[in-house]
Amino acid sequence: MSALGELTHLLNQYGSGSTLCDFGSMANDGGGNKRAQAGHISCVEVKVESKQMIMVIVLGVYQDSDNRYFVLLQDPQSKLKFTIWIGQCEAWHISHKLGKIETDAKPTFDLIAEMILKLNAQISFVLIDDVDKDFFEAAIYFPGTSFDAINGRPSDGIALALALKIPIYVTEKLLEKHGRKS
Repeated sequence: MSALGELTHLLNQYGSGSTLCDFGSMANDGGGNKRAQAGHISCVEVKVESKQMIMVIVLGVYQDSDNRYFVLLQDPQSKLKFTIWIGQCEAWHISHKLGKIETDAKPTFDLIAEMILKLNAQISFVLIDDVDKDFFEAAIYFPGTSFDAINGRPSDGIALALALKIPIYVTEKLLEKHGRKS
């Protein structure tokens, strides 16, 4: 099934479905939605479980002057940037997937991604959807399963999304509240 077909199935499954996302082309979605090119992914807004979602790209992993790590995400349309503080291990994995670090050993998230694929499981996308006590929360969506999604840390979801080459979304509400232009 194509990425557009998978997303259409997801939107129908979750009872939402006015806007779609298409990977690798700039085709009109028929709904008058504007798309932004982010690498090889065309972006539009998507609704799941009545949450407005914005596709984001990973700009990189950085370290501050106190040796704390963060991943910087960006909405390609609005140019809003979104910072998530992460641990050193997750920083390494995300940096590896971005091609900033090389290793001869198979990284953990590549192993997990390979297991998911060999088990014929499918992950559609990662959604960073909430914040609780200054910690962001994420959900990893598995279509066609009895549980639909698994909650987890955004850093784990981002690393897994990069390993599987699946989209990462942030809810519009979080992006508006925590995003910044600079």
